[in-house]
Order: sequence, then structure tokens, then C-alpha cells
Amino acid sequence: MEGIISSVSANDIPVATAAKQMGLLDLSLDVLVHTMSFLQPGDIISASKVCKPLRECGSQRSVWMGALRRVCEQQRIFSPTFEPMVELSLLELKRAATSHLRLLAHFKRCSSKGYIPRVATRILENSDPASEAFENCMIIPGGRFLVTCARDIVQLWDLGINANSIIGCSAVASLKVGTEFIDAPVYCDVLAIHSTPDNQGLRLILAVDSNQVIHQYRRYDVCEIYPLRESEFRVVASACIERFLTSEEYWCTENEIVIHGETAFIVWCYVSDTWIRWESNLSVSCDQLQTCNDCIIVVADGSIAVFAMPALQPRVHNEPPSTISHKPMYRLSHRGEVAESYVLSNRRCGFAPPPDEISSFIDIIHNAGGSYVLDHYVLHRIDMPGSPLPHAFPVHASEIHMPRFELGDAVNSTWISPRATLMLYKTRSFLAARLCTLPATEGGPVTQYPECQMFAAGEEAYGFDYCNFAGRVCIRDNIRSNEIRVIDYLP
Repeated sequence: MEGIISSVSANDIPVATAAKQMGLLDLSLDVLVHTMSFLQPGDIISASKVCKPLRECGSQRSVWMGALRRVCEQQRIFSPTFEPMVELSLLELKRAATSHLRLLAHFKRCSSKGYIPRVATRILENSDPASEAFENCMIIPGGRFLVTCARDIVQLWDLGINANSIIGCSAVASLKVGTEFIDAPVYCDVLAIHSTPDNQGLRLILAVDSNQVIHQYRRYDVCEIYPLRESEFRVVASACIERFLTSEEYWCTENEIVIHGETAFIVWCYVSDTWIRWESNLSVSCDQLQTCNDCIIVVADGSIAVFAMPALQPRVHNEPPSTISHKPMYRLSHRGEVAESYVLSNRRCGFAPPPDEISSFIDIIHNAGGSYVLDHYVLHRIDMPGSPLPHAFPVHASEIHMPRFELGDAVNSTWISPRATLMLYKTRSFLAARLCTLPATEGGPVTQYPECQMFAAGEEAYGFDYCNFAGRVCIRDNIRSNEIRVIDYLP
């Protein structure tokens, strides 16, 4: 017997059961759902078309709730926009999570027609007969909430998450700006809106002036409101700062107000109530100032100057800020002998990136002998001890040659994706948009789609604000001054 056994090789022994390799579909439904919850919306849709088990996973609410939360974080959407999320239907979750993807495809389709059809037009009306005309409106990122300003009244409105939402006849909250330190009727301007550190509230920065005479000082108020928790604005900081003799340029961060006059910069941190001033010979005009990653970026005199945010000192009541000597960390040559050059970033309502990131780009448009060129700079973080380079270093990525239009006509660039930008600009007769996509590889051509008309204005003067995530435009004009038209373009 031993001889027989020893004569049998290992290859002659049959394998009763072969080891089975586990595939994706061998996982339980719970594990598949959890795995799919980490995918991007487009990938969830693609995976759902593969087979029945994945289609079942792609129809789970938890998958789309997770996708929507990630998209809101990536697109810097105000968190309460889609809250309470548990009350949204599966279809509403899918539509919200894919808004930016559908908007890009929709603009590409409509560009061949030369116009973008409206899905719906709703009217926000200030029903109070004693109320002032709307002077300004700003859509909060996400498209649901709108801030309006009417002389000395600031209001927050809820527009709903889609075109079928009913706009309430009254504001969610109203703030009548006080006359402290000015002792006269006042009017205010909303300089900027940011989210609170937890992204659950809004932080408004107001500039308050006398309505009768030019006052020596301008008051700056910082107000906060949490739309889902309370219905009142709270003034959390206030300061009177001496005005410059000529026009002033502003840029507001989550913590500071940067003011540039004809000869100097002033920075006030309203969180710590500290400030500083330094002299400057830069010729800064409207829309030539931006901040990023504790750096102040100035586009002036044919160059991009980058200042580090200096150390601030405690603010003392009735005393001016200390003046220091402060020079740019770096000056990058931009365009020589350029008289008209403007930063196209949204300075009024821009939410900050996560703490470990920096704002990824800066767009500068300039007049190039009758036509206009948009220079797209990508900002890179440089963390080199002892390096003279700034933390937010602008690197020229591409340029887009634009059709002839007036720079003063509210040109704005909004990036739908890292490679696709939507240029909005108004003329006397219409509001138009043009979609441009950057090349997939360096050195490739920029694709420009034909101009699309969005709104025919007639002869009345008008202003607008736009949310690229929701495909929503808010328009106010001087004829119907107590109304704001809320127009949705995303089907």
C-alpha cells in the first residue's frame, strides 16, 4: 500500500473544490451602498447602469445624500441650502447633486441656438408700501438664499431649492441699520458675504454712510444670521474708520476688511478688533484687489503685487491705526502698459476653501487694443522656509481672447468645473453668457462656445447676480424697483 501511495504524484490528486475569487457583486448590499456613497455623482449614475444590484444601490437615499454633501463641500455651497436634507425626495437629491454637471451640458447644447430658454420666472416683491427700492441683491452660493439691500434695510429671502418653490411674501429676516456714531439718516452697502466658520450661518460686512452729508468717518458693521436656527441679524462687530479723500477699493475675507485709498492700505480684523495701515504708491482702481491665503493680491501698474498680511495691532477708540512700512513680497509682471485691467473674482459673495487649501485661481481681464483677453492664473502654495516667494504664488495657465464688450458692464467669470468657465456680461439691451473650456493638455487650444443671450433688458438700467450651481439669475431694474425677477435656467 505504501508503494502505491508513494507512486502517486501531487498533480494526480484531484482538487475537490477550487478556491473562488470574490468579486464586487459578492459583497452584501450594505457594503455596496457604503462603497458607492464615496463616488462622485457622475460615477454613481454610470455604475447604476452596469447591473441590477448596482442599480439598486444607486437608488438608495443614503448614497445621494452623501454625494450631495460632498458636492456642496467641493463647490463651496452654503450648508443650509439643502437642509433639512432628510425631507428631500430621491429625485430632488439627484437633481441637486448633479446641478453643476447638468448646467455645463445645458449651456453647451444651448450655445448653438444663441439663447438659453428660461425654465421659470418668479417675482420677489417687497410688499411693504413704505419700503425703499431694492438697490442691491446677492445670491448666496447654492442659490436658495438671497440678500437684498434697500437704503438702510438689509433683508434675507428664501427662494427655495428649485424653480417650483414658492417665494414667501415676507423676508426671512430684516435688519434696520442704526445711526450710531453718524447721528443722521444713513444708507448702507453690503460689501461682502461669507459663511461663518461652521458654514451654518452667514456673515455680512456692511459699509454705513450718512444719507445727507459726506461724513469724515465710515462705519463698518459685521452682522451674522443662522437661517435655520434664528430669524434675526446680530451685529457682532463695528468700527468707524476715517474715509479716504478719493474713492476706496475693498476686499473682505472671513476675518478682515482690506481698504485701499489713494495713498494707503488699511486692514481691520473684526474678529480680534485689530488693525494696521501702510503707505502705498500703487494706482489701484475698482476690481483690482483680492486676498488669498493670508496674502493681499493687487493688479495694478501692469503687474501683480503680492503682499503678506502684516501683524495687526489692537484698535484704540478715537485713535488712528498705527502706520508701518510694508512692501510687496513679490511683483509679477502681468501686461505692460495696460490701462484697463480687472480681477473678475466675485468679491461680494465668495465662500472660503477648506483650511488645507487655497483659492485655486485668479482671473484678470484687460483691454488688448480693442479686444479683451482673460488671463487665467492658477495659485500655488509655496512652503519653503526662507523663500521670498509668497504663499499664494500666481502661475499663468492660459489666456482666453474674448469678444468686444465694455469692461464696465459687470463682467463676471464663474467656474463650473476646473476646466470650464462661464463669462457673464451685460449690455444695454441684454444679459449674455459665453462658455469657455480649457484644454485637457497643456498648450492645447481653448474652446469657446457661441454667445448665448439670457435676458432681454430693453432700455431700463438693471443689475444682476448669478449662481452657477443652481443656474439661477436675480435681476433688478430701475422701472420695477420694488421687484426682483428670479429666473431659473436649469431644466
